[in-house]
Amino acid sequence: MKKKYIEVVLSIILIASGAYLSKVWPNVVPFFLMGFGCTLFGKGVGQVISDKAMNKDLELKRQMEIEVNDERNRMIEYKAKARGFDIMTYAFAALMFSLALMDIDIWAEILIVITYLTVEIYSVYYRMQLEKEM
Repeated sequence: MKKKYIEVVLSIILIASGAYLSKVWPNVVPFFLMGFGCTLFGKGVGQVISDKAMNKDLELKRQMEIEVNDERNRMIEYKAKARGFDIMTYAFAALMFSLALMDIDIWAEILIVITYLTVEIYSVYYRMQLEKEM
């Protein structure tokens, strides 16, 4: 529970430092800090509110634990992730192709290709690991 409060405090610090740096140093970094801080703040506050609601209603807490740990729900989650990965693979390839046709900066294209290849290589590696286990 304490970790979630630390997350909220850290997010406020990131937002404040990003706001201050945007005045002093107008660059991309301050806005990245503010965006990351806002994301962390939303996640942290959501977890704190969720935990407080769960602590008040023990029946709801037990029901949520059953839903999270249920094997059927886990299989649905894994299948949804696999389908999302399949769609992402084709969408990423189409994005790379369209950006190449738009003649963008080569370093941006290389960065996207490296990210794409990293994800695909990790997918193949993890698949090989799972095949060895099963």
